[in-house]
Amino acid sequence: MIKINLHLYKDMDIEESIDFWSKTLNIPPSQFRKPYIKKSNREGLTYKSFGYGTCRLYTCSVLLSEKIAMSIKAISDKYGAKSEIFWYN
Repeated sequence: MIKINLHLYKDMDIEESIDFWSKTLNIPPSQFRKPYIKKSNREGLTYKSFGYGTCRLYTCSVLLSEKIAMSIKAISDKYGAKSEIFWYN
């Protein structure tokens, strides 16, 4: 089972953000937890590329967590990211 937790600013549309991440990750909205809403607005930020917030993925399976981490590491290795940022080496 995978659960998603979103981190949003208070001036962001919650339903729109859930819909974006649900479609992007191909995970139904029922698997989303209540989002964390930061009390400040985005208006003071100079860099606003996270228009749908950020998401954190939770799993209830060590095996699934390891598969996800190794997949991220494989993509990172292919595109030249530094491998020391990963906890699985």
